Amino acid sequence: MDLGMTYEYVGLSISRRCCFEDEVFWRSARNAMTWAVVAPCLDIPLALVLAFTLHSKIPLARAFRTVWFTPLLMSYPVVGVIWLWVYNYDWGWRI
Repeated sequence: MDLGMTYEYVGLSISRRCCFEDEVFWRSARNAMTWAVVAPCLDIPLALVLAFTLHSKIPLARAFRTVWFTPLLMSYPVVGVIWLWVYNYDWGWRI
C-alpha cells in the first residue's frame, strides 16, 4: 500500500545541516556552556558565604535564619491546607 508517497533516505544530512551549519545552534551551545561554567563559579562561593552566615554567631544570625528559611518551611503547611480543602467531605472536590 503506497498511498502515493515517495521516500528518500537522507542519512545524517539533516543533522549536519542543523548542527554544524546553523549559527543559532552554535550561539545556543555557547550560551549553555557559558552558564555551565559561570554559574557554579558564582553559586558555590555565594552558597558558602550564606552557609557561614547561617551558622555563625554574629548578631542577627537568628533573624537571618528566620527570614531565609520561612518561605521554604511555610510551603509545606500551605500545601497541606490546600489538600485538606480538596479532600474535605462537605465542600471539597467531588469526583
